[in-house]
Amino acid sequence: RALVAKGLSKEARLRFEHSLSLSPNQPLAPLAHKEFADLLCGLGEYQGAIFHYETALRLEPDYVQAQQNLAFTRTLTGD
Repeated sequence: RALVAKGLSKEARLRFEHSLSLSPNQPLAPLAHKEFADLLCGLGEYQGAIFHYETALRLEPDYVQAQQNLAFTRTLTGD
């Protein structure tokens, strides 16, 4: 999040991708997938965002923020 707040989206993306590839099922994975999806959505990469919101929800089905953000992103894509 700190990198995104500083406007370093490219670096944040690389770190999310690296982190998730190393520990896809770690306890904080749902949060990492949701945060990565937020970044992708902000970059206009809606399909990637949808994938990561859905992944967060597979890992934590009651994750309200991921549910809400997924619904919002789907409205942007017309899904």
